[in-house]
Amino acid sequence: MAIIRLQGEQEKQHGIYFEFDTKSTPLGEGDMGKVYRGRRVNIHTSETRDVAIKFMFSGLPADTITRAENEAYNKI
Repeated sequence: MAIIRLQGEQEKQHGIYFEFDTKSTPLGEGDMGKVYRGRRVNIHTSETRDVAIKFMFSGLPADTITRAENEAYNKI
């Protein structure tokens, strides 16, 4: 098991982080990337919930990356 913690500036402001196991099997894979099962952790309450974490492939058009980022941040 190799747990990776993900936390950007917006996540820090909201007191959350995301984590997933890099050795887990992806839930799916498409044209834009791979999706893994992960957890959203609230630092203040220790509340957790299951989430999907998408890793985008390199070389995608900038507008595709921007659209995915906007979708992700709207769901925090």
